Amino acid sequence: MTTPPAGWYINPDDATQQRYWDGSQWTTHVAPGEPGVAALAPRRSRRGLVASIIALVALVLVAGTWFIWLFFDQREARAERAAADSVLRVANEITTMGIDHPDQSPMVGQMGASVVIEYPDGAAEVVSLNGGVSWGGYVETGDHQWCIWVRVDGTPNDEWQYDTLSGTGPGSCQLAD
Repeated sequence: MTTPPAGWYINPDDATQQRYWDGSQWTTHVAPGEPGVAALAPRRSRRGLVASIIALVALVLVAGTWFIWLFFDQREARAERAAADSVLRVANEITTMGIDHPDQSPMVGQMGASVVIEYPDGAAEVVSLNGGVSWGGYVETGDHQWCIWVRVDGTPNDEWQYDTLSGTGPGSCQLAD
């Protein structure tokens, strides 16, 4: 966009006067209006305004992307903590009950949003799973060794396990079909 050359123009604040344009901005110099003076006042450049709007839009996009990433990252972390907590609480109950029933294998199954651990002599415990966590299963892997796992949706590690040899972590201890 070109700007008008320096000179006297109609004062944009008072059409009965002339005001001096120095080529880039209005000065404080005014004079009585005269016929034949240029009728158009110079237009101010909008480049700065356009650049500011573009910068603001870019900032909003970057900040929005960061907040979305942070939200989903936190959601996954909460889901994984819920799964790890659930699998550890079930493992703790199986271990504790196993001390009182050293020669018996438990029956472990799901009842709604809970896991039921039951021994042949009738002893039983119910462990509630955290929200968003569902029961995966229980397998015996050897003499007094076992593995359990839970499922949690919407995370990269959608299954969490606990086994008597390696403890807790992502994965499933399902046996091959």
